[in-house]
Amino acid sequence: MKHTLFLCFVLLSATTSVYGRAQNTDSLIHVLKTKKLSPTEELEVYNEISFFYARNDLAKGLEYASKGLQLAQQAKNKKMESAFYRNLGIVYFYKSSYDTTQIYLDKALTLALEVGDKPLEMKVYVDLGNLYAYQNYQTALEYYLKALSLSQNQPDRTTAVILNNIANIHRVLKDFDRAVSFSEQSLEIAERLQLEDVKMYACNGLGTAYAGKGDIDKSISYLQEALIISKNTGNKFYEISTLITLSSQLALKKEYKQALKYCREALQIAEEIGSPREICNVSMVLSDIYREMGDYKECEQTAL
Repeated sequence: MKHTLFLCFVLLSATTSVYGRAQNTDSLIHVLKTKKLSPTEELEVYNEISFFYARNDLAKGLEYASKGLQLAQQAKNKKMESAFYRNLGIVYFYKSSYDTTQIYLDKALTLALEVGDKPLEMKVYVDLGNLYAYQNYQTALEYYLKALSLSQNQPDRTTAVILNNIANIHRVLKDFDRAVSFSEQSLEIAERLQLEDVKMYACNGLGTAYAGKGDIDKSISYLQEALIISKNTGNKFYEISTLITLSSQLALKKEYKQALKYCREALQIAEEIGSPREICNVSMVLSDIYREMGDYKECEQTAL
């Protein structure tokens, strides 16, 4: 079975407000329903909720981002308008509507530049890099480097995330040694600052890079670590990405039973969150596994 490379690019968090540090989204929704927030606080909560759902429930992400945008426009708050345009762009990115993604991210960037919000500008550059990573690798890299320059290349979470995305581009270009190098830099920052989510990104990246290098055992080791963290943190897209690559690697070892288990789990999650792109990615690997097993009927059905 030929190794199939699937990448998962990282988003920078929506906000650094106190609401962004709440334990879970349910608590944020409860806070919203109290009707005791100031207009600014209400917008911050809508931003955090819509950003979370943009990665975990696309319908709810669209709902909360649209409502937040409406409130921001009514309040003439251009900074928050930019944030909600960004969240809408993320939703449509995961819906595989890339033209719409571009429209919303361009609006987000224009407003971020207008109000002089450098952190928000940096986040949109990362999002644009993620968008172009599926279209034009050089343009994607240029956006990531713009974001890195705004992060001032500090050993912090932001820099670690951007390094991870740069590593992803090198994996696409099959420069696996450089991919390993950038992922290791990201992992070093994550472990030093105890950033579990960033550690997940880096371990996923290293697992994918070592898969490209043909080191199956080292790939599986990193991917299993990433899978544990993705489940603990509730990051559905990274859970899918990790499960897909794990399935691919296990199939190469002819451990088909476990490969199918992981792949079916990934497909269930992809269907739950409603992402056509992820359903397609999982189905591609699943059909490959069936082919390798000699189950051509399931292979054809899944491929179709």
